[in-house]
Amino acid sequence: MQLIVLSSDKSFDSAIKALRSRATDYIQKPCKDEEIMGAIRRALEQRTKQLRRSQYYDQMDYLWTRIKYLDTDEIYEDVGGELKERFFSINQSTMVDLEQQAIIHDDKTVPLTQGDLELLFVFLNNPRQILSFKDIMLTKDNVDLPAKEAQSKLRPMIYRLRLRLSHIPGAEEWIESVRGTGYIFNI
Repeated sequence: MQLIVLSSDKSFDSAIKALRSRATDYIQKPCKDEEIMGAIRRALEQRTKQLRRSQYYDQMDYLWTRIKYLDTDEIYEDVGGELKERFFSINQSTMVDLEQQAIIHDDKTVPLTQGDLELLFVFLNNPRQILSFKDIMLTKDNVDLPAKEAQSKLRPMIYRLRLRLSHIPGAEEWIESVRGTGYIFNI
């Protein structure tokens, strides 16, 4: 969070205290609108830099993990004596990070909910196959629902997953509707 302090206190001590407390800017009253707008602009620029830096660190961590395991198709991490798959490759530039619950594509990280992740894995495990609404619910939640009920539950979930995938170029076309039947995952 970026904090801008606007104060009528004229002492340098309060300004120093505010800046030591990680305030982005300190403005003394009375001030002009341009001063406030400039402080807001600087705070937004600083926040943008922080977010980019964080994203770059995540990408570096991801790339380092990929480099360490270049010889293997799957990337695993040791969890309590068990090997657990952490990354799942969708294509050359797109992977699913199970630990972070996100899709990583080039320089973008798209967060997923647990439901999004489960639904995506139903599709990833059944590429280019027409899946009925009933099949998807049975695979995803191990629940056998009538077709109409499965359809009414799945439509908002698929819509949400498509929205998340729309942040990745070309990914909005991965999940294709098969009229009246279900969906097919085209990769």
